[in-house]
This record gives sequence, C-alpha cells and structure tokens, in this order.
Amino acid sequence: MIWRPIDFHGIVSLDKSLVEQIESYLQEKETRLANQILNCIPTTAVETTKPILPTGIWVHLKLSDALEVFSKKIRLLSREQLLAISPDKGEKIIKDLNATFWEFTEVLEGCVVELFQQIKLVNVDQWHRSISEVVKAIKDMLMHYLDDLIWVIRRLETPLSEYRKKMGFTTVGWENIFNRNQSQLDPNLLINLNKSEEYLKSQYDEFYKGFIEYTVLSTKVEDYLEKMKNYPILALLDVYDQNLYVDVYRLLKLRELNTHPKAALAQETVRSLKQLASIKVVSKVFKTYYKELKDAFFKTSIELKSLAKESSDIVKSTTNLKIKVREYLMSSRI
Repeated sequence: MIWRPIDFHGIVSLDKSLVEQIESYLQEKETRLANQILNCIPTTAVETTKPILPTGIWVHLKLSDALEVFSKKIRLLSREQLLAISPDKGEKIIKDLNATFWEFTEVLEGCVVELFQQIKLVNVDQWHRSISEVVKAIKDMLMHYLDDLIWVIRRLETPLSEYRKKMGFTTVGWENIFNRNQSQLDPNLLINLNKSEEYLKSQYDEFYKGFIEYTVLSTKVEDYLEKMKNYPILALLDVYDQNLYVDVYRLLKLRELNTHPKAALAQETVRSLKQLASIKVVSKVFKTYYKELKDAFFKTSIELKSLAKESSDIVKSTTNLKIKVREYLMSSRI
C-alpha cells in the first residue's frame, strides 16, 4: 500500500515527532493531488487571467487552491480551446482525476486503519498522557484531511459538469442511485471517505473512553504500588525480578479493580499481561520471591524461639519480631 512508509511504530515509543512525520507525508500526497487537478487542463497562451500559485522546489499546495484555479480555467476557456487541449473530449481527464483521488483516498484509509492497529500493540501499562496527546493529534489531522477531500470532491462536480457540457456531452457521469443525480467522479469515493470518517470517530471514542478509565484505575493502583516500596523481601530480589514483579502486580491489580471484566480495557489488560513475560519466567520470579519469604519467616521463628524468657527486654524484642512478621505478611500479598 502507498501509506506503508509511515512509521506508525513510533507511537509505541510515544514519539511525538510521529505527528510531524505524518503531517509532512500527507502534505506531499495532497500536493500531488492538487498538481494533478491543476495540470489536467494545461495552461495555454490564450488564457488572459491566470491565478498565481506559489512555486519552488517543493511547495505545499492545498486542494482548495487547486479547485479555485481549475474552476477558473473552465470558466475562461471556450469549447474550441478545450477541444484543442483534450481531443478525446475529456475522457482521460476524468479517468486520471478518479485515479488520483482514489490514491489519496486509499492513503487516508490506510492511515486510519494503521493508527488503531498500532495502538493495539501498545501494552496498557505503557499508556501515558503522551500517547493520548499523540493519538488525538493524529486523529484531528486525519479528520481534517478527510473533510477537505470530501469537500473538494463535492465542489469539483460543478466545474466538471460545466466542462463536460462544453465538450459536448449531454448524458455523462456516474449515476448515483441514492439521489438520482449524475456524478462526474466515482461516487464510491465519497462512500469510502464517509466510512473512514465514521471508523475514525468510533475507534477514537473507544480508545479515549478506555484511556480515561485506565487513568482513573491507574491512580488507584499507584497507591498500592507506593506501599510496595516498604516491602523488605522484595528488595532482596534482583533488579530485573523486582521490576517484573511490580509490572505483574500492576496489571493484576488493574484487572482486579476493573468492574467491567468484559470491557475493552479489561481485555487489553489481560493481553498486556500475556505479552509482558512468559508464564515460565513469571513463575520463576514468584518462586524466588516465595523462597525469600519462606526463609525470612523461618529465620524469624528461630529468633523468636531463641529469645531468653528471663531477658529483661523480651517484650521489646517480641514486639520487634511481630513488626517484622507483619511486614513479611504484607510482602506476601499480591
């Protein structure tokens, strides 16, 4: 597909430069379509008035500007001049415009689909405010381009109809069975673009709803994680094992606090948990943690038994051991 060069994988690393990359890519595609509209009827010496557009090595041309120039050309040129430019009575021009519009339509469709496919690859525990901002910026950008393209296709019908009449056509165009009108451009263009808009809106709404729900639950989970800083047994594990234990704990607690087990967020949490590490690796960490807990309890019991009953500080020592055991018990919870 034409849209493949866009590196949507940047969204996984919350790379805000992805927004600029997509913007530049779509501007390039829009400029190509605008130039196609401008050049489908070549500029001739007989044109007395010609709108001036920016020129240079690469200039971003908007579709609205191209539409204005195209419409003016149609108004200024006579039938004889148009026939001299397009001896095939404009069949090739319509065909070329349809092909170019379809190319840009497929680019936008591809971007919309790819965006939400990549979002699904981001584990829930990696959701942050940054990713929400990136997704919203891309959504707004794509919506803008979709709206502009729909607007241009609809507005282009009038000058194209005038053009075909000047060329001598009376019954031309694509029949639109929904409104009984004749369409110069392929009516499926608007159908596909409207579907892309609907898909973009619905998918973003679903994402945003899940993100807000995640934010609320994540705040609650952080309160539990704060208590883990005081777990003495956890500190005995290797750094990798500590981090994995905390990550597993976070996702399990997130799933536990979610009151909608069949909702999208709950399913994404389960998927993220599966992708975090293999069962074998997680099981090994838990077994190591369990062994450290078991050893700690055993050592504490030995200390308790070894306390001299006649010792003057037995009450204080027993109290300290009880506190230690209580901390171990807290460490055993997940």
